[in-house]
Amino acid sequence: MPSLCGKCKLKVPDDQIQIICQGCNNIYHVQCTTIKAATWKAKGKKDKEAWRCRACRGEEKQRSESESEEVSDDLSIKEMFLEIRRDVKILTKNQEDVKATMAEQSGLIKALTSELQAVKKDLAVKNREISSLKQELVDMQQYSRNRNLEIHNLPEKPDENLKEVVGKISEVLGVHIESGDIDVVHRIPSRNTRRPKPVIVQFVNRTVRNLVLDNKKNIVQVKDIYRSHSNGKDRILVYENLCPYYRSLLRHVREWGSQHDFKYVWFRNGAVLVKKSEKYKKVYVVKSVHDLEKIKIGHSKDVSEPEDSLDESKE
Repeated sequence: MPSLCGKCKLKVPDDQIQIICQGCNNIYHVQCTTIKAATWKAKGKKDKEAWRCRACRGEEKQRSESESEEVSDDLSIKEMFLEIRRDVKILTKNQEDVKATMAEQSGLIKALTSELQAVKKDLAVKNREISSLKQELVDMQQYSRNRNLEIHNLPEKPDENLKEVVGKISEVLGVHIESGDIDVVHRIPSRNTRRPKPVIVQFVNRTVRNLVLDNKKNIVQVKDIYRSHSNGKDRILVYENLCPYYRSLLRHVREWGSQHDFKYVWFRNGAVLVKKSEKYKKVYVVKSVHDLEKIKIGHSKDVSEPEDSLDESKE
């Protein structure tokens, strides 16, 4: 019985050339294939048995391409894996290099930290030495003034004899001094032009100076020196002659004392002294503003009061 052509679907007579596909077993007219009748007749048995129709050849090609793609994919995956391994090796080496660098930097930082600490310690020692030298210089400046007194609010008179005036002030204070007890006396410039220029007195020795200083609490009015003075309430004030550092420190400590209820602030024997009130015997020595914080928190060293300053009130 004739079979139907796999392409045109018409009958293929038994007496015509029949081309059989070895892939799908379909029978084709010779004219329904790409092969000429003479070419087909010339083919050997082996070639005829190996013939495939276009559809089967397409499937084989597709299958071959698919297999090729799978192989290609396998190769791509293998190459990718190898590339990843190379990248991992590079990253591992980079990580090791970073660790080595970090270890080196850590050692350097430790060395620098140690060096910095040594420098800080050395600097602290130097700062203490500088502070000590500064204090010694200040104390030397103040020591050079230990025979001096300052007299304020003394009216200026033409042709005034300041030695005689200082003698009169001393008499009012209850201290008798001779003219020879005074080495130098003169007025010093002042920024306050509304008040008389202060008078500085240098005695021949500290003992005489201290006699006058110890009695300075006794009130000296201007009229006690100049009888013709009209205002009987004007007072003459006697102070210890301070170097610029201690003058500024005394002013600062007085302001601090007012804010923290310390009633007595005065200067004696080369230091600013602070006392809370009459109820307290404790007297604090202030050599710098840093000592005020110690006093404030109650950690200041207790000192004994000088005998000549037990009853010293705030100037």
